[in-house]
Amino acid sequence: MDTSTRNEYTALLSWVGDCTEGLGELLADSGSPAALLRLPSSRLGALPPRTRRALDRARAGWPRPGPCASLIPSPASDTDFISMGDERFPAPLRAIPDPPPWLFCRGDAASLQGPAVAVVGSRRASRGGLEVARWRCSPRGWIDPRRSAMARWPGG
Repeated sequence: MDTSTRNEYTALLSWVGDCTEGLGELLADSGSPAALLRLPSSRLGALPPRTRRALDRARAGWPRPGPCASLIPSPASDTDFISMGDERFPAPLRAIPDPPPWLFCRGDAASLQGPAVAVVGSRRASRGGLEVARWRCSPRGWIDPRRSAMARWPGG
């Protein structure tokens, strides 16, 4: 991905934060964050209200003045930012309804291209949900207890 496109994704991330429901499909259709924000309002009508409000703020203030680079990991970090505009973004994930517009990845990003199992997190996970995730993932080495939020829960 070129620097200009990466900067567009970074600026969009700075405006919408975690208000991304419905955004992935529109972003895939439009091709870039700048093109997404130029879409007519009629194309944004089906978005959930929270996402629509975030996009309205972005449209009113686009492009965001000042650097937004602090929102994404630095190249020296062990975390990588992979947007839909990046060739490393997994094709199967791009094909699902409402794909995430970006991923934060630790480890070898090339492994995203092979067969995969996704364990999707939740900020408000139930105790039972955490127990099932731990039961299914820990024996396989899919959860790093030093970095996992589950490690902070009783029994983690």
